[in-house]
Amino acid sequence: MYILENTKLKATIIGISLSVSLVLTSAVAGDNIGKKAVDGGVKYKIKDGKYTSYYVNTQEAKYNHGRLATKKEIAAWNVDVMPDGTGLPEFDTHKGEVVLGDDGKPKKAEGSVAKGNELYDSKCVMCHGDFGNGGKGYPGLVGGTVGSLKNQLMNPADDEPNMDPPKRSIGSYWPYASTLFWYIQDAMPFPHPKSLTNSETYAIVAYLLSVNEIQIDGKKLDDDYVLDRAKFLKIVMPNVNGFYPNVDTKKNPNQCNASKRW
Repeated sequence: MYILENTKLKATIIGISLSVSLVLTSAVAGDNIGKKAVDGGVKYKIKDGKYTSYYVNTQEAKYNHGRLATKKEIAAWNVDVMPDGTGLPEFDTHKGEVVLGDDGKPKKAEGSVAKGNELYDSKCVMCHGDFGNGGKGYPGLVGGTVGSLKNQLMNPADDEPNMDPPKRSIGSYWPYASTLFWYIQDAMPFPHPKSLTNSETYAIVAYLLSVNEIQIDGKKLDDDYVLDRAKFLKIVMPNVNGFYPNVDTKKNPNQCNASKRW
């Protein structure tokens, strides 16, 4: 029987160990190229026993953090409404697509004050109170006047601390109704945001404008009044000019012509 000498045995074992080590290292390195970790992150290639981004060119790896949003997904989330009417929906939509009516045509987005009252009582009253007067811990949506915004809180130690504080509500403070539509559709009702259709949002907006005694094109909003995009664009809020400093002077009385800003 052939017996290895002690020196040859050591050399053989060392050689085999190095070979196995090199094979395993190359296999691990190859397995890590382009693969992702359990948490979805990128696994870096192993180089010289080091594997972080500090020792390799990260541009060589292909990253896959999610994917590009589809046009429908973008449309479903792109619900912001600008003061000039940009983004204000004309039709009902669902997941970014226009909803068709029974006649096969796009379903017009519109809502009445009466329908808005019904929706308010079922989805909003528990927080904002009856007729928008406010609930415990939640703001009131009606009341106040534009003129009252100039009132200053008085020191209780004053001789006559009886001036009413300013009350900011939809009717007295908000300069544009677009914010009202956008906020309701995007963030309300509180337990289930983004659940309202465009028509339901129009209806709730119509109701809130009604209880704030806002007129549209000189018309009062009674229960039968139906709000849609065309009528919405005619809304002029009482405090539309309240967010611009009044710099008019006798010599230049029209410096602050805020009505032409939009």
